[in-house]
Amino acid sequence: MLSEIQNKVVSPVYTIPEDVLVEIFNWVIYGLTADNEPKRTSIEHDVRAIYRQLYELIGVCSSWRDTIIHRGSFWSIVPVFDECGCSRQLLSTVMERSLCRSDGARISFAIDSSLDPATFLRPLLNYGSRIRAFNIKTPYRPLDTVSQLIASSSPGTLSELAIYFTDDWDLRRGIKRPIELPFQQQERFNQILGFLCSLRLRNFYIDLHDVSFARLVELKVEEVILGSPQMVRRLFRAISSASNLQYLGLNFISSYSSSDVDTVEEDSFTISLSNLRIVHLSVAWFNDFEMVFKSFVPRNEKWIIFLQDRCLFGAQPPPTPEQLVPLLQGFNIDTLILEGRYNSDWLDGSELSQLLRAVPSIKTLKLNSWSINQQHWEALTRAPSWIGADTITLPLLRDLYMYDARISDENGIRAVVSSHNIQKLHLAGFLFDEDHDRKMRPIADDDDIVVWLASNISDFQLIHHNPGSYKSITAEWHLW
Repeated sequence: MLSEIQNKVVSPVYTIPEDVLVEIFNWVIYGLTADNEPKRTSIEHDVRAIYRQLYELIGVCSSWRDTIIHRGSFWSIVPVFDECGCSRQLLSTVMERSLCRSDGARISFAIDSSLDPATFLRPLLNYGSRIRAFNIKTPYRPLDTVSQLIASSSPGTLSELAIYFTDDWDLRRGIKRPIELPFQQQERFNQILGFLCSLRLRNFYIDLHDVSFARLVELKVEEVILGSPQMVRRLFRAISSASNLQYLGLNFISSYSSSDVDTVEEDSFTISLSNLRIVHLSVAWFNDFEMVFKSFVPRNEKWIIFLQDRCLFGAQPPPTPEQLVPLLQGFNIDTLILEGRYNSDWLDGSELSQLLRAVPSIKTLKLNSWSINQQHWEALTRAPSWIGADTITLPLLRDLYMYDARISDENGIRAVVSSHNIQKLHLAGFLFDEDHDRKMRPIADDDDIVVWLASNISDFQLIHHNPGSYKSITAEWHLW
């Protein structure tokens, strides 16, 4: 499209100051990818989109080409990807071209490669003082070359660090232990980590003991077994030092399940972060869940909580759903995601109602893989205000998602929608067919309930494919 309007814009562009033109180019190149909203894209997709925009702009006219080629900041993202038929020499050439054109600018490495990082990272050690961001997705446990490269930077220069170890060998053995860095590098790492603005770790964990975060705005730790509760407390102490933290994600993390019911009380402390805006939380066991909510002081931050049946394990005697209620009270939980099971649901109608009434702040409810019966619909239905003050504490839902749902009472969903302020409803799943011995069949566009929902909800979507579990939906590894 840019090349089609070349003749219309070339002349006026000469009247625009170069610094203004550069700002426009920055918006065109990065504006579509630097979005805080979650997207199901990948680091490779994001970087390719940036380079596609770069080369489209270069092709418009020689003036634009000269401006972009000679502006090092436009080439500051150095991509390292695998391609079909791509040789290592070509991979090296792509890196060298970007590094050459970056011309002294601070650089960001974006790596999604199946090659051993040692094959392409060792030559980059001389660039350590220029590394602004480092994002690597690799099946190789990144201890040697990666740690050397990060350690070659200077505290305060590296501002974003993201490491995703994709190999599941440890997972098949049943472990995902934190990784300890060589002793001689730990102090240097602690200094560098302390000045980060963003830190993301998946299936890879650096012990954050003795780290004090001076600038951290975003922290995400995902798919990690931290080990003993002491390791969890170490993480929480590091988090408590991040006074500028705004976005916190603790997704699919756990410690070893413990039968010691007094674990949380030992060496207890509180986390109070005045700048915190959003928390994503998904932990495995009840003792982890309890430790989080007993450690954090609730403020105005929004919580997005993922719960599954495993949150009722990890302590003796086994916890009950009722024990979750006092932990959640007082927190501004905006989104609640409940993962069900195919063979049975771990919350009955009464337990679901009690859980929802404990958190009246909920605006979005997501039910994944639930068999939703009449009891569940009644638990989700908000009673009219004239019945009594004690019956209107159920949260007023705005968005409702039901994926892989098995629905046995169509009237129930009508009652739920009518009693709430539902503005968005996404539905995927099955209906029990009353005409065929209550066998399940996929929900169809011409079903009465679908027609009714489409007529009564402004943003209704019937999804014909299963979007997958919450974990699969959030599985992509992003550039930012």
